[in-house]
Amino acid sequence: MNINLENYQLSFLLGIIIWNYFSESTMNSLNSIIGNADLIKKNRIKIFIIPLSSCLSSLFGFIISFAVFLILGSFFGINLEIYFLIGFIYLIPLILTSVGTSLILTIVYSYFKDITHMWTFFLLIGFWLTPIVYSEMIFSEAVRKYYMLNPIARIISHSRNAFLYGYFDLFSQHLVTIIITLSIFFISIIVYKKTSKEIVEKI
Repeated sequence: MNINLENYQLSFLLGIIIWNYFSESTMNSLNSIIGNADLIKKNRIKIFIIPLSSCLSSLFGFIISFAVFLILGSFFGINLEIYFLIGFIYLIPLILTSVGTSLILTIVYSYFKDITHMWTFFLLIGFWLTPIVYSEMIFSEAVRKYYMLNPIARIISHSRNAFLYGYFDLFSQHLVTIIITLSIFFISIIVYKKTSKEIVEKI
């Protein structure tokens, strides 16, 4: 795969941590919908609370994993500078992407109960389509501009540059990430508001 990354061990670990948070929070949301179907039908739980709580509860595991990353980073000689603190900013688009995706999955589940198995398969494919094991730089510029429409890929790339290499991408690149992330989040909210009553009936 022609991988030539400085601090590859840390680069790989950081990618795994970010992907695992997204994967765990979205899967937990689907499982929570299934487990709380009766409460949802009785209107004891608002549907949007489930993906939100699943994403927030997954933060505990993320924080522990990230603490390990910081310890290993120190061991490998990475300076624990302000970049680590500012880098936490990337957690915001990660959470928004996860919540938005989880809410969309919740809506889809109300119509297609097999989405759980399909999403498990998608996560497996998505792992290899996201720059975790490799860098996005292995692609040509023409391919990369489409490849980097993946919000998780963008978050991983921004985080690696900030945490491992001590610099921040151009504002224009961050702006694209913000636009993609907010688009996923707000589209999920809009669709949810239009279908919330129907979702309860179908669940």
